[in-house]
Amino acid sequence: MGILKQKQQNVSIERFPVEHHSSQVFTLNTVYWGQRKKANKCDNPLMSLLLDGEVTEVMVNAPNQVYCERKGKLELTKINFRDNDHILKVLQAIVAPLGRRVEESFPIIDDRLPDGSHLFALIPPLVLDGPTLTIKKKR
Repeated sequence: MGILKQKQQNVSIERFPVEHHSSQVFTLNTVYWGQRKKANKCDNPLMSLLLDGEVTEVMVNAPNQVYCERKGKLELTKINFRDNDHILKVLQAIVAPLGRRVEESFPIIDDRLPDGSHLFALIPPLVLDGPTLTIKKKR
């Protein structure tokens, strides 16, 4: 197949035909989190949930309390972090591309990720038991 060209408002737009195979359809979310997985040096226990198309929200309340919303129902997952520092490292890796830092002087993070997902996180001293975070994936 060749390159199709279309003139629109005096701008030439090149469109590359793409063959679609139902087993190879990837969303922007999958591409973003897949790239983050390759780029991150820290291990991210949330990656399987973030890449799962049925999961709409991920919530971390403590190292051993990771919840997800799947098909409209909240469920406790088997995913665990080593400790609160591990949660902070993963959070730092998630917000680094946004030019944000996770530290006591900026204890609240309420931002959009590049894939359109919404991230909300709190760290001490605003929370007593350790960092918490929620990622609501873009539908």
